[in-house]
Amino acid sequence: MERLECLRHLSSRRGIDRLFESHRCRLAEALLESGAIVLHARVKNGKVLWILACTFDGFKKLISRLNRFKLKYKILHKSRFLENYELTFREIEVLRFALESGYFESPKKVKLGELAEMLGVSEATASVMLRKVMRKIAELYVNWQDFADVEF
Repeated sequence: MERLECLRHLSSRRGIDRLFESHRCRLAEALLESGAIVLHARVKNGKVLWILACTFDGFKKLISRLNRFKLKYKILHKSRFLENYELTFREIEVLRFALESGYFESPKKVKLGELAEMLGVSEATASVMLRKVMRKIAELYVNWQDFADVEF
């Protein structure tokens, strides 16, 4: 196992204690250099499950670094995360407007017809737009939960 070099400094300023920690870790370096973002991490039985988001080039760079550093890893799943779930500008605009207008409140502060009128679209179009957004969000959430339950 790689040795972590840590620097701990405890100081008190205006009665507030602060702890500063610095690590030199090859895994952290590989993640940083690849541009990967850690979405979730879970430790179990001395192993770590990472859920990462990165570009394809970043993924190749990460794998290259892990191999060069001779770090053990296993890829459990790889997918085109954002392409499947990315909301369009208009979808974000509609969702934000619906949230701010109270469409999702209980009871609703604004009904679908009123929301459609404010958006300048028909009620049917507003319904379709909201269902498309909610489907993407629901699929993202359900798929995220699948990763949370992965045995490793």
